Amino acid sequence: MTLEQQALIDKATSRKNLGRGEQRQLGMMLQDALKLSEYQSKMIKEMRAEIIRLKIDRSSANENK
Repeated sequence: MTLEQQALIDKATSRKNLGRGEQRQLGMMLQDALKLSEYQSKMIKEMRAEIIRLKIDRSSANENK
């Protein structure tokens, strides 16, 4: 996070009035954070599924020994 972004967040959380440009910038930052969060959630689900597949593969291999 840049110093400019942190200053904008500080201003927004201190209940000071934001200008139109600041509101737009804050909105874009929130959208980016949401997209990142959704991407991270998707990747975590995929990793969990892969771990389960690997455990199943390993247990199948152990049974076939």
